[in-house]
Amino acid sequence: MIKGIQFFLGPVNFYRKFNKGFLQMAKLLSNLLKKEPSFKWKDEQQKAFEDLKKKLSSTPMLKFPNFTKSFKVHTNISDFVISAVLMQNEHLITFENKKLCGAQLQWSTQEKELYVVMCCLKTCQQYLRTHKTKFFMDNVSLKYFEPNQEPQSNNLDGMILWCCWMWS
Repeated sequence: MIKGIQFFLGPVNFYRKFNKGFLQMAKLLSNLLKKEPSFKWKDEQQKAFEDLKKKLSSTPMLKFPNFTKSFKVHTNISDFVISAVLMQNEHLITFENKKLCGAQLQWSTQEKELYVVMCCLKTCQQYLRTHKTKFFMDNVSLKYFEPNQEPQSNNLDGMILWCCWMWS
């Protein structure tokens, strides 16, 4: 149950900057992760969980894109989850979360960062192919990455090639 709460709270924490009230609702769930009190799922935690789910998927949260304007993609990675949000004028257009599993859990930070970009390019290609887009990452691992440098692994090399092919 603890892992499930952590998995759910990852995206919630990421989206809190886009939606007011997330922090207060998430606090009821994050308090369950503390070691001090024993784990007790009560009606107030269930209500907070349901409210957060509703806010994450409700219409006011998501907006229809304006195809005359540029897009922004914000990415986030953790040890076991990747997230990306497509935004325009500070409005959320769509988002994607993906749980890493198996060998993906052993990937380097660069591999995870490229993987979330790759997933976003694949999922949001109808928006991104013909529109100016800026990517924002919370990790600086790709900031100093040179496309012509030797790849650290076959995975990284393949992801770079795929992203270049997808974008051409």
